[in-house]
Formats: sequence, C-alpha cells, structure tokens
Amino acid sequence: MTRANPAGTLSWPLEWAVVSPDGPDIPVVVDMGYSASDPLAVTIAFPTDPPVKWMCARALLDQGTCRRVGDGDVWVQPADQHSGAVLIGLSSPSGFALFRTGAAALAEFIDATFAAVPADAVAELVAMALDAELDGLLGPG
Repeated sequence: MTRANPAGTLSWPLEWAVVSPDGPDIPVVVDMGYSASDPLAVTIAFPTDPPVKWMCARALLDQGTCRRVGDGDVWVQPADQHSGAVLIGLSSPSGFALFRTGAAALAEFIDATFAAVPADAVAELVAMALDAELDGLLGPG
C-alpha cells in the first residue's frame, strides 16, 4: 500500500529480489521513502531487525531505469532490453548485494516523488534550506 501525506512524504513498498548467483532470486519487499524536506534523496529500507536503510539520489534511480548510472556504493541499470527489470547494486564495507526490481514499479515511485516535488522546484528548496542554515550559523543578515 502506498502512503503519502500532504507534507510531501512518501512511504512506498516495492517488491525487489536479491539476485542469487547460486539459485533462484530471493524476494524482499523494501520500503522506498521520499521527503520534500530532502528533495534530492530517496531512502531504501530493508525489512531487517533493526531496518537497514540506504540513501541515494532520486536522479540516480530515475536515470538508472534507462541507462547505467552510479560509480560508488550505489549503481542502477536496466537488466536488459526485454525483461522490464532494473538492477540495483549496493556496496558497503560488509560486502556487495545485487537486487532486481520491476522498471515500471520503480518508475511509478519516482513519478510520485516528482509529483511531490517537481524537478524545477528542487533548486528553490535547496536554496531556502541553505539560507536557513546560514541564518542559523551567522544570524540574520
């Protein structure tokens, strides 16, 4: 079930699968999160105890549905031309995990984030947040 509130916060369950080199993929439902208070980022929460959360750029997920993007701890790319799936690689000091999810389902979540905060509104929100931080540090000017 998708949950959104008027403040521009999304919590979006999405079916992913751990790509296993030794057998069938292992299904997992992750909670995709988005908040207008951090308009450039998306969170990915895995259902562990306690939950493991990753954060990545919204643009990375958006662009990764069409082509490979990401050089660091997170990369995203289409699985192939015909599968309708996206591969997501997550790397940490503890190891690497490869996930697969449906491109259409991921695009639906990304579209919802752009409905909450359009791309052209992000620069203004970031500037306002920066001004507020500077005012807090330096005092109103």
